[in-house]
Amino acid sequence: MIDVDALSKKYPAIKQMQAYEPIFWKNLNYKKEAELPVGVEHIFDAEARFQRFAPYFEVAFPETLPTHGILESPLLKMD
Repeated sequence: MIDVDALSKKYPAIKQMQAYEPIFWKNLNYKKEAELPVGVEHIFDAEARFQRFAPYFEVAFPETLPTHGILESPLLKMD
């Protein structure tokens, strides 16, 4: 279970949020390049795995029949 009191001591903004008070939070990492634990090799591995499982997806999820079990999601711009 989460110790809310301990978190509130470490992060005082939690008390403001609990009281539904407006707060300002500044992301200190904004515009900094992130080091991700995922590389391009992981992406290609995941793509190969999706291709390998496409026949299963067709059976388990009939709505993928038109795409032959290929799962696609459109990229959407976030503002």
